Amino acid sequence: MAWSFWGFSVFVIVGQSMIHNISPSLPMGWYIREDVLPFVALRRGDIVTFRVPHTTLQAIREIGERTKIPSLWLKIIQGIPGDTVCVTPTTMRINDTVMVTRALAGAHAAFAMPEGCWMLQGYLLLGEHARSIDSRYFGEIARESIFGRAYALWTRG
Repeated sequence: MAWSFWGFSVFVIVGQSMIHNISPSLPMGWYIREDVLPFVALRRGDIVTFRVPHTTLQAIREIGERTKIPSLWLKIIQGIPGDTVCVTPTTMRINDTVMVTRALAGAHAAFAMPEGCWMLQGYLLLGEHARSIDSRYFGEIARESIFGRAYALWTRG
């Protein structure tokens, strides 16, 4: 929870609210998680915490991903319900804007999004790094799987 008074921000950190991001998909460092109730609107550009689908976790394990798989992930909302997404062999477009290049070659491509165009029902969550495991691979995330917004407390890079 954060409040701002006369230009100063005050953060109250309770329990599991601190997240240490070690992935280059967002700037590495410490983030504060703010729980978001289901009726609170999420916006494009929000950094959110969420759980990836179980099938994605299985696929990551099967391709031999060597890093520890976190229980909560951090990504940026780039697509919101109602947006049009088009996936081609080389790019992903959201509302006719190229957002990211297509899935990585090799093992990661095994669980990439299918090609085609559709209207989003959920959220597309993307990282900033080219090798980010994000919605290019696990697809849309339902609102119920998003638990909170995250705000950078201290980052490097």
